[in-house]
Amino acid sequence: MRQAFISTCFPSELRVYKKVSTNGKLVLYLLNRDLIITKDTITPLHAVITADAEEVRNKKIFAQILLTFRYGRDDEEVMGLKLSNESVLCVEQIYPLLPGAPLPQPLTKCQEVLMKRLGPNAHLINLKLNHTVPASVRLLPAKEYRGAAIGINYDLRIYTAESIEEKPQRRSQIRMAIRLVQYASTDIQQTEAPLLRLDKHFLLREGALKVEVGLDRQWYTQGSPINVCLRIHNRSSRIVKKIQIRAIQHVDVTMFSNGKFKNTIAVSEEMDGLPLTAGNTLDRKYCLTLMENGGGRHWVALEDRYGRLTSTLASTTLKSAPNERHFFAIYISYYVKVRLVVSGVGGDVSTKLPFVLMRDGPEILSVDAENASEDAIHSCQSPERQISPVPFCNNASSVNDVSNTKSLVEYVPESHETGPISAELHTEPKLLISDPENPLNEIEEIPLHAHSNSQNEEVESAEPDGKL
Repeated sequence: MRQAFISTCFPSELRVYKKVSTNGKLVLYLLNRDLIITKDTITPLHAVITADAEEVRNKKIFAQILLTFRYGRDDEEVMGLKLSNESVLCVEQIYPLLPGAPLPQPLTKCQEVLMKRLGPNAHLINLKLNHTVPASVRLLPAKEYRGAAIGINYDLRIYTAESIEEKPQRRSQIRMAIRLVQYASTDIQQTEAPLLRLDKHFLLREGALKVEVGLDRQWYTQGSPINVCLRIHNRSSRIVKKIQIRAIQHVDVTMFSNGKFKNTIAVSEEMDGLPLTAGNTLDRKYCLTLMENGGGRHWVALEDRYGRLTSTLASTTLKSAPNERHFFAIYISYYVKVRLVVSGVGGDVSTKLPFVLMRDGPEILSVDAENASEDAIHSCQSPERQISPVPFCNNASSVNDVSNTKSLVEYVPESHETGPISAELHTEPKLLISDPENPLNEIEEIPLHAHSNSQNEEVESAEPDGKL
């Protein structure tokens, strides 16, 4: 069997976020609000900005990515006390380009379409951060709070000024919230499940309590149950009276020496099979269900949603080095704690099993372009063939670079001939211009490609006309 490819490489809709400055002179089109952090790389930020000619006649356009670390409630900021720090992670002059500036990066397909639509007043924005910056995290205080988000937040700021040191004016700037997220890479997903065996000996007693505890896997997604396998061989004279299993979130705020918090996010205290007397064995599986909002605990870490509150627990923070300590970072880790309450003095047994809580990483499609013929790229003919579409994953790098025109993979026997693409399988891809405050509100649609019906012609991208 060989592979034939249908030329619909990207999702049918690509969302672009649009925001206008207060004076109406600047318009921002942001292509990706999520920057994905991996072990040693980070997704660049891609955008397009349009500026009124009068606005930039004697001024320059600057772009910044700001990190805001808030460690206290804004309603407690009295008498000049400020409970937040702001840091500029990167700044770049967008227009005019500085002499000796590095060559601009190649345009993504979305940027190319927007530049043609917006005309000569459009300028490119490509910003890159260091991969050691912390991910976006929100801390939830115990008392009800509706003020500014506590934790780590990021913003993209575009403004005009005469120099980089000049303080930007509110009317001539655009500020849009973005976030930095981490996904589970392939090596994390393939890590073996943790397993621990121990023998507990008691003073002046013969025999031992043999305990074997393990998880069904190392990596879990938000909302998935955690299965804990526990096996106890009681070869001692003691009695196991109680078993307590808890999933715990550990929060480490590096800015403070005492900024460490532990919150129980799931618990199981079943009494089936207990008490476990001498000479007996217990073999059971316990299922832990993570609580929403971490059960409303004190300073539980939640996932940030552009400054809005969510009920999803924050992902595990992955470090590029074991001794990494970023000044503004909030490190999140998870583990399962199993505690056996045993009769007698000093007989309790406690173990910990760490695990990773993180979203599933976007899958990258592997396409064998060398073995695919030009005709195979446009094939989809016989009704007898079984078409197995590979789902496209909406990660930032793939969404912005839509130049690759192969996403649905079809396995075709050698005997089948190639033919034109079926109309039902062809969806015209387009850009959706959306309001960042209400992403479901589409302002305008821009087509990306115009497909050809001819079998021998290549698929070409359309050049949209007119202005937004």
